[in-house]
Amino acid sequence: MSLFDFEEDNHSPVVYVEGQAGGLYLEREADLRRCNLAYNHITAAALSPPESAKLITALTRATG
Repeated sequence: MSLFDFEEDNHSPVVYVEGQAGGLYLEREADLRRCNLAYNHITAAALSPPESAKLITALTRATG
């Protein structure tokens, strides 16, 4: 999922979603809200870059 936000003069916001059957460009407000909410949930649950690096290092060492 990629979120594109443009200056109002150029274009309204767009979400690009790619799946097995191809890609979709979504522009409806309901779709944009749903994708923004999903993005907010994903980023809230994600580790910080340093914490991600620590986890990757630990997993690499554990699997030798």
